[in-house]
Amino acid sequence: MDKITSIARAVWRALSAIVYTPWGPALGGLGCLIVMIVSWYWPFGKDPNLWAGLGQWVGGAGAFIAAWAALRIARKDAWRQAAQETERRRIQAYYVSARVDATSVGEGIRVCVRNQSPEPIEDVDIVAIHISGQTQNFVLECALKNERKRDVFLPIDDDWRPWVVPTEGTLTAEMLAMATSEKHLPEVVFRDLGGTRWRRIGNRPPTKERA
Repeated sequence: MDKITSIARAVWRALSAIVYTPWGPALGGLGCLIVMIVSWYWPFGKDPNLWAGLGQWVGGAGAFIAAWAALRIARKDAWRQAAQETERRRIQAYYVSARVDATSVGEGIRVCVRNQSPEPIEDVDIVAIHISGQTQNFVLECALKNERKRDVFLPIDDDWRPWVVPTEGTLTAEMLAMATSEKHLPEVVFRDLGGTRWRRIGNRPPTKERA
């Protein structure tokens, strides 16, 4: 009797190890399996060796299901952490902004880029100025005039104010007038420390570029 009691306690401990997991169906299936096995063993009487083997088998099955449930929980936690990191990177991109702060026929258009996020950004470049005129809207593709793109832009650095010039044609007086209006939107591209490349046009929501 003592041996059967100890086996029953072992089975109970195995079941308790998985009762608080999200694997309700698995627990129910294990219970049904136990009932089936016990129903098969019962006609053979009360041989302690048979019941000992049953207890060991059930305990092993319970441990296997508990390990399986723990693995699923760990995978779900990893997915949740990855989603949180992606959201954090997206929020960081909102703290990178740009605006036009000067124009000159000889120099081009000067853009002020600011990094107010808590982390550095990399490969910062200004690729275009989106201009809204009274009669038309157009995108003026630009390139840095006398500088290279900013390899690293730290949060503690001062605002970056490079001059950009059109990649095709010349900067006309009409373009300059439009660029100094309130409807100009510099287009900036940059990369966060996680390797994600972002594109932001003025104060519009940043968009993630596809790899």
